[in-house]
Amino acid sequence: MADKGYGDQKTRQSINSGSTQSSNEPWDTPIDLDTLPDLPPFPVEKLSDWLLNWVDAESLAMQTPPDLAAMLALAEVGAGLATKFRVTIRDRWSEPTNIFTVVAMPPGERKSAVFADAIKPVQAYEQEQIEKMKPIIAEAASQHRIIEAQLKKIEAKAAREEDASQHEILRDEAKKLAKELAEHLVPEEPQCYCADITPEKLGGLLARQGGRMLLASAEGTAFEIAKGKYSDTANFDVYLKGHAGDPLPIDRVSRDNDDVDRPALSCALAVQPDVIRGLAEQASMRGRGFLARWFYSIPVSLEGTRRIAPPAVRSAVAARFHDCMLKVWELEA
Repeated sequence: MADKGYGDQKTRQSINSGSTQSSNEPWDTPIDLDTLPDLPPFPVEKLSDWLLNWVDAESLAMQTPPDLAAMLALAEVGAGLATKFRVTIRDRWSEPTNIFTVVAMPPGERKSAVFADAIKPVQAYEQEQIEKMKPIIAEAASQHRIIEAQLKKIEAKAAREEDASQHEILRDEAKKLAKELAEHLVPEEPQCYCADITPEKLGGLLARQGGRMLLASAEGTAFEIAKGKYSDTANFDVYLKGHAGDPLPIDRVSRDNDDVDRPALSCALAVQPDVIRGLAEQASMRGRGFLARWFYSIPVSLEGTRRIAPPAVRSAVAARFHDCMLKVWELEA
């Protein structure tokens, strides 16, 4: 609610001078919290040309506000660069590239369709990495099984050995093999993004994937889980630390889970407005800064004004978006 009387220069001077005289100007009509004020349009002109062209074409083809395609794509770009580069603001102040974006739109606004198009380059990159790692993982897994078999054989032999000196030799050999087995890790199959996942599993995924992960979904389930859908209390530490790059301790569920020194979690969500309202009801999420870490977009629906049979995204535009997003993810530090 705005008060014109406290906004003009004369009244400010009166307040600063200690005068108690009030303004006679009427107050503005209070803003209805269920009615959004006029918001500025998404600044698509600030995007790189390959992003701008795709966002414009995708929005036209799907008859959706440009915010939806743009916010999803920006989070993907940030995720592709995460852990490789940091943005220097000034001396001794830098920020990671990973960001959290969320677009709030009512049901039936084609969020899933735009999301499916936006995530295709990341899916292609993930599959590319899986194929690249297949022989490496297979070789490491084979070697792991060989060491396990050798260890079992020596342990069984040591258990049957009655000669004390020979038993000691076998036991020492078993110790060496056990240490070798513990240090021999089989690489994880690459995973670049996930959807609806618990905070605990998300932390483990960050640990196993080198500290980088994109959480991307056209639903608000991730928010509901963070609020405590499957537990008594909200649990969003992985979001807070994954956003800022603060050290993230991981529960020792298995030997593969290690603490993540500089996690880089990115989020690209498209949800219904009620999901955002539900988050605001959680005092802990407000007080600990969870809500302040997100870039929000609540675009005006195009319902009732959509074009019938709009042109599809031209293949050249889609191909360039796909190729450029792949190059972002393939960049090395």
